[in-house]
Amino acid sequence: MRLIFLVLLVVLSGCVEKAYETQIIKGPEQEVGIDQNVHGARAILGYELIVDFSYSYRPNGGQGSPRSLQNGSELHSGDYYKIQFTPKQECYVYIFQYDSSFQLFTLFPTKDFIGGDSGNDNPVQTKRTYFVPGEGKSFILNKQAGDEIIHFLVSKKPKPELEKEYKALLEFQKRGNEQGAQKAQTKIKKYVMKGPEPTVRYDDGSVVKGDQQGMFRHVQGRRLECKRSKYCVESITFKHLP
Repeated sequence: MRLIFLVLLVVLSGCVEKAYETQIIKGPEQEVGIDQNVHGARAILGYELIVDFSYSYRPNGGQGSPRSLQNGSELHSGDYYKIQFTPKQECYVYIFQYDSSFQLFTLFPTKDFIGGDSGNDNPVQTKRTYFVPGEGKSFILNKQAGDEIIHFLVSKKPKPELEKEYKALLEFQKRGNEQGAQKAQTKIKKYVMKGPEPTVRYDDGSVVKGDQQGMFRHVQGRRLECKRSKYCVESITFKHLP
């Protein structure tokens, strides 16, 4: 499966628009954290970073009821899927997808995508809910079946090494340099895969907000907690079936 949209200057494909939405066709810690609030600050003992998040999908070509996208979920070509997250503190978020065509793409930040929300950029702001690829937009699985892996990286500080390698990857792809692109992709994957794993749990108090498409209706939220780490990486694998 290939991710079809424009990232920076590289055209991977276009996006499909409807009257009320746009779909982007997708295939291929220290011990004490601070919950910053306009009314004050609350110490969250033991955790450096906390982010509420939810993955959702709609089967049957986006016409089915929203469902929670989890590790091991089975989706089909044409299904819609989408991500939302709400950080408890200012931080940096990088979301990558290794798709069924063995290609690596960045899903967040999305400010440079055609059809992506321009406000989806780092650093992410305290208690603001971000929708990926956008509030009125979704990814759509194309016809390339196989395993899909989403890596959700949260960091206290920016990751310029990741940004540098991804820009290099795009440049190699633009020039048709497959060997260079493969090397850059491998570096990104190794960096992401070595990241500390967070604690992830379902939490009735985690933030799940509605969007224009109703993609998160009745979808339970999860809470990602990084303990004693400056960054962490949550990964899920789902099946993309024909």
